[in-house]
Amino acid sequence: MVNCRLVVAVAVLVGIAGVHGLVSRATSDQLRQLKGGVLVKDGKQTSCNLAVIDSQAALTSADCINVDESGALNATTAYAVYLDDGLDGKPAKYDVEFIDINPQFNATNLVNNLAVLQFNSKGPVSFQNVIAPTTDFSNWDELLYVRYSLKDVEAMEWDAPAYASDWVNYEYNCQDLSVVYMVAVDDMMCTNKLTPPPANNLDACPVPYELVLGLASGNISIIGIYMMSAVKDGDLCENDAQYSYYTALGQYCGYIRSVIGRDFDTGYDMFHRNTSIQLANYSMPVDTFTLDVANVVNLHGDLFVNQTGIPLSEDSEDSAEDGLDSESESTDSAKSEGSNHKSIIIGVCVSVGCLLLICAALYYWSWRRRQGKRFVGHEDMLTAELGEQTVGANNVDHELPPVYEDSFQCDVNAISTNGGHKPKETKEKLEKLP
Repeated sequence: MVNCRLVVAVAVLVGIAGVHGLVSRATSDQLRQLKGGVLVKDGKQTSCNLAVIDSQAALTSADCINVDESGALNATTAYAVYLDDGLDGKPAKYDVEFIDINPQFNATNLVNNLAVLQFNSKGPVSFQNVIAPTTDFSNWDELLYVRYSLKDVEAMEWDAPAYASDWVNYEYNCQDLSVVYMVAVDDMMCTNKLTPPPANNLDACPVPYELVLGLASGNISIIGIYMMSAVKDGDLCENDAQYSYYTALGQYCGYIRSVIGRDFDTGYDMFHRNTSIQLANYSMPVDTFTLDVANVVNLHGDLFVNQTGIPLSEDSEDSAEDGLDSESESTDSAKSEGSNHKSIIIGVCVSVGCLLLICAALYYWSWRRRQGKRFVGHEDMLTAELGEQTVGANNVDHELPPVYEDSFQCDVNAISTNGGHKPKETKEKLEKLP
């Protein structure tokens, strides 16, 4: 008999795996092997995370930096980097001293969406993260999409990093919503995963993850940073047709080195790749100058101020003029609390329901077999006892009773004259009797 409890348990695991794609091997302790960071502008937290290089430099998306109409830096904006307590257990805050927006950055199609921030120039290089110099994703056992966020900016209190795992070679239909991804797929990553809004603003919509990490043999490297999101009809709160795209950092090691003027940790022991030959002016091979896809809105930059419906706090609307404007705004702001739970419930219920039906069908089949053996019909019983003979009114193969000859009749010739039988003849007739 089928063990239905085991089937149900497997169904639950399958349902959850179907929703999340992969049960992550990464742990929060492994994430602490990295120093995470957030960009703060004028004292307000942005959605822009930092790919921290070391204690003196970090990367962020170029469209997180405020510029004027000519593309020059807005000198009135005060930038600060906030670093969590990963690696050394010491959270820190530094004012940004120098910003370099990648000269190849195209604000129209968002290719080469990268900027280098420098800070703490008078301090020592006390830690380093690994910035992987490869875009060959087969190097990784697992990809992690991560978002860091501050619970309290002034107190420098951090939320636990939000992260989701994904298959290394999972094929999403990312090209459906982005013409740039179609031509620069080797320099980009893509996922449909979103993280719940920050704990201090659960009324906001889900937001994209900001960093992509590669996990291999227990080691974690930074391999990508947020570029943009493409959303059908432009509403992250309501529309599941959305993808987030990430710039793969592997080709930009030459550019980073040219800006900071020194080497940094590229995990040479793991990749054995000489990154000094990488071009400082590398650009994605994109010759299209548009992001236009029918009914698709592209969100990018600081999502906490650029997109209505994803504000971090009420006063963030006051700084909506800062940063690059999104190509359009979402029209509604809807609550997404519980949406992930709903997806999990639906996935589990469908899987459990289907396997319970299979379990019931197998049980019914097994029951029918037992009943068929227990209650055999009377004709089947006779057949079992009599072999191949058939019983019934239509049977014509049975034998007729034997026919006896009329030889056992009184024979007058066998009677003697004295009224007795002839002994010899009588004996012979008796022997002829059947």
